[in-house]
Amino acid sequence: INAEYMGVRPSNSPGPCAPSVNLTEAIMQRGLWVLFPSILLMALAIAVVLPVLPALVHKIHMEEMSAVGQNSSAMQADEVLFVGILFSTHALLEFIFAPTLGKLSDRFGRRPIIILSLCGESCDLFLMTVSPRLWILLIGRVVAGCTNGIFGAISASIADLSSVEDRSQNFALIGLGFGLSFILGPGVGGVLGEVNIRLPFAASLAITILNLIYVIFFLPESLPPEARTWVPAQSCNPCAPLGPFLHDRLLLGVGVAVFFFGLAFNGMIATWVKFTEFQFHWKSFENGMFLSVLGIVTVLIQGFLIRLVVPHRLSDRAAALICSALMALSFFMWSMAASVLDLYSCLLVFCVGYVASPVSQSIASRRVESKDQGKLQGAYQSVSTLTRVLGPLFSAVTLEHYQTKSHFPGAAFLMGGVFLAVSTVVLGFTFMTTPDDSSSTASSPTSSSSSSLQRSLSGGVGGGGSDKSVVPCAGGGTTQRVTARDRDRDSASDDEHVGERSSLLASAAV
Repeated sequence: INAEYMGVRPSNSPGPCAPSVNLTEAIMQRGLWVLFPSILLMALAIAVVLPVLPALVHKIHMEEMSAVGQNSSAMQADEVLFVGILFSTHALLEFIFAPTLGKLSDRFGRRPIIILSLCGESCDLFLMTVSPRLWILLIGRVVAGCTNGIFGAISASIADLSSVEDRSQNFALIGLGFGLSFILGPGVGGVLGEVNIRLPFAASLAITILNLIYVIFFLPESLPPEARTWVPAQSCNPCAPLGPFLHDRLLLGVGVAVFFFGLAFNGMIATWVKFTEFQFHWKSFENGMFLSVLGIVTVLIQGFLIRLVVPHRLSDRAAALICSALMALSFFMWSMAASVLDLYSCLLVFCVGYVASPVSQSIASRRVESKDQGKLQGAYQSVSTLTRVLGPLFSAVTLEHYQTKSHFPGAAFLMGGVFLAVSTVVLGFTFMTTPDDSSSTASSPTSSSSSSLQRSLSGGVGGGGSDKSVVPCAGGGTTQRVTARDRDRDSASDDEHVGERSSLLASAAV
């Protein structure tokens, strides 16, 4: 990446130069924080409309029923299903087109895909703002779904601009952006929705257009031309990116875990407003306030737990496993909530549990080269969007059935807890049966020795107190004895890691 283009250059150089290690790190950090405002605006546009979308569906449906003179007293079940269909239609088309968009980002760069996605989202929000019919809402979701590659492009940009050691922390920027947006967005959406149900969608449209302007004029491209790859014709197959999962046990296991994780999470997103309406008679304002509190807790967790605790106290695998188990626990608690206090008491557990998502993404990203990050992120986005097809439908049908038959709307969250429990078991089995290749990264307990070894190799001197020392000599005898001793230490260290993972698996199972 050109130092002048990114706005970073050495103090003693008037122009672009060959990047040193410190300069490369500075460029990466600057690129990440230039990307962050776009993540923030994208999340804010979503947060504003999230608590009021079911209310918009209800209003349009009431108007349609009144126009034809039909009784609208028993429409709630139909509205729950239609909201699920809106989410699922968008996700189905994203599943079909996301792999192609991900590979196109490897060929033409991340920035054009982000611009295309924001244009499609603007069209969707415009139709929501002015639409008098439900089928017009569906057309907007179709347009947005066909062009929505922004999550894969942003994730690939983060991978482009991150060193291997920092990917867990930097992927958490997406969660941090959503958390900051959810501090303000849902509350604003709830307040605007009380004034006029169309106002939140107009505000979200303005935010999306502002984001588009920012990306066009200020966001640099994270993928240099020499790192771009050609896109074969068979890339249009939406199932093609899933092929590499079959040849890598770790990617397959994490992919299956992400699938069940997404079923639960996306089902919650689609049915949360109706769940609180049935269980606690909440309106848009109450849901907006709750989601704002959720945003505050998410900022504290995503902004500090991952960036401060995970790299220094836990390995990525341990963090992913523990947090997945906590996520399942939060869903079981929500399914049995009998009061508003019960809902709020589950927030901390839920937000800590969601850390499993960016950490698992980081684990997977280490398995491929930087030039293939777009393919990997496109593949995992395909898995995620497939869950956004099935999750809302499963949850909407479950909520409608049990609310109608037994007045138990928490059944949708109970089902989500089962999905998350399966995700935790799959992660645990995958981590037990695949080698941990994170020992070369800073997230590993042996990172300090690895860094010292690299410094000693590059400098031609001893390790200076590290676990492994390199003694340069002309002959091979000493070097062979040191290597053997190091292998013994590595074997003992591996045994300790196996014991640690077994203890963590047992704790997560409890």
